[in-house]
Amino acid sequence: MSGNEYSFYVEQGCKALGKIKDPSTVKYLTQVLNNGSDRDDSYAAFALKDMGPIAREAVPMLIDSLKTCDSSCWSITKALGAIGDEAAIPALLQFVLENPNQKSYNVRSSARSDAILALKAIGTDSAVEALKEILLGKGELKEDNSYLSLRTTALDSLWELRGEQENSFFCSLKEKDDIGNLEFYLKDKCKENLK
Repeated sequence: MSGNEYSFYVEQGCKALGKIKDPSTVKYLTQVLNNGSDRDDSYAAFALKDMGPIAREAVPMLIDSLKTCDSSCWSITKALGAIGDEAAIPALLQFVLENPNQKSYNVRSSARSDAILALKAIGTDSAVEALKEILLGKGELKEDNSYLSLRTTALDSLWELRGEQENSFFCSLKEKDDIGNLEFYLKDKCKENLK
């Protein structure tokens, strides 16, 4: 069997398991995650995403895969968001804040936005604190060209989760010296909040 044929069967098998949504099949999908192929990681991650919270036992393996992923990063972050387990928050935050050397920067950069959206999907108080940390620009995020875009995604996510409850946080951000182009956007959020 050629590599393309094998990959086709892995893809079809993962899709089928994702549609079945049987918790007993999660172990098979985590085995696919463990095989070392970035393409197969994506297939397995999408199936786990389709399964949602019943795939919770896959979270440790997804977190491990997030540390070494290349083109599968975005599917892994989407799976972690769909599963919604709070245990993924530190790994998602670290993925956003760090700017490690990677093979496919553009793929990984868009996956960092997906990681922010995964935090929003998790939606707990801990996820809100992680979004605030992103907005405050901790880690190597400030040196990243996609910094404004990532912070804007975090701001929108926090706004959708908490809106008026975070009015003082939104308004205090606009007082910071290093928010750059985000200042206008923050003023608008703060004004909307005060209506």
